[in-house]
Amino acid sequence: MLFLRKGVGQPRQHVPGEVWPIWGELGRLYAERGEEARARGAYGEAEAIIHSLAETIDEDDLRVGFLTAESVRTVLETSGKLTKNKPDAASCW
Repeated sequence: MLFLRKGVGQPRQHVPGEVWPIWGELGRLYAERGEEARARGAYGEAEAIIHSLAETIDEDDLRVGFLTAESVRTVLETSGKLTKNKPDAASCW
């Protein structure tokens, strides 16, 4: 997990399309370990990047294709489920 955290440690040095999957994987790992607040934070980061990327796609068909890709859907759906269950808006970052 430390390797993944280092992968997103300096996000301004990375391409967003490379970083959101790392945040998604971190979220999955945190959730497996029962660290729900950290999982929410990681999935939230991934979700924010995904939405930001989607806003830059001008063609509707391409944007829909991106947002409906399995890996993107998984992150968005999981993030939504965790957000519904969160006790407060605080993040563990």
